[in-house]
Amino acid sequence: MKNTSTFLRDAVILFCLSMLVTAVVSQDKSQAGVSTDAPLANSIISGQLSDLNGNITDARIILQSFQDEKCAKLFSSKKYSEENGRKLQACSRELPPITPDKEGRYQFTNVPAGWYVLLVLWNMNQKPHATVAMFQKGEFIINYSEDKDASGKYDAMAQGQPFYFSGTERLVKDFDYRKGKISKMVKQ
Repeated sequence: MKNTSTFLRDAVILFCLSMLVTAVVSQDKSQAGVSTDAPLANSIISGQLSDLNGNITDARIILQSFQDEKCAKLFSSKKYSEENGRKLQACSRELPPITPDKEGRYQFTNVPAGWYVLLVLWNMNQKPHATVAMFQKGEFIINYSEDKDASGKYDAMAQGQPFYFSGTERLVKDFDYRKGKISKMVKQ
């Protein structure tokens, strides 16, 4: 897999062309929209990742937090501007990325209540779609590089929709590229 910072940069550049821009901002929890209340022990966001080749075991899974619903809506807005990008930087942050196990399972534990979005960065062995590099499948927008990287694979990113997490539950967010149909092409 490519250097993580290079891969993130490439993914952000591709998403800027369409609608979504994010940035890692180092802020304390009260500024980043994560509840300062201690999360419950069963406060878990987990799931399983799979693509056309089976379980995704080499990936970076990122949980991005938002200060509030307004910030989450700004993240989803199709009206990108530099001003909105600055606002988004100020009201969001990424939690440290994790990796899946050998079965493609991941788990974020002790997650405080708040607004979040799930991002998955991985390499695909084959192009998922011949004519477009960005499309929506289920709740995820999928984006991939049209050229193979040095490992001979395609860099890919799946981005879910923002959601509110109560912090008192176990929430399952699976990403299974094999299920469902491409629901819409995303113009670049």
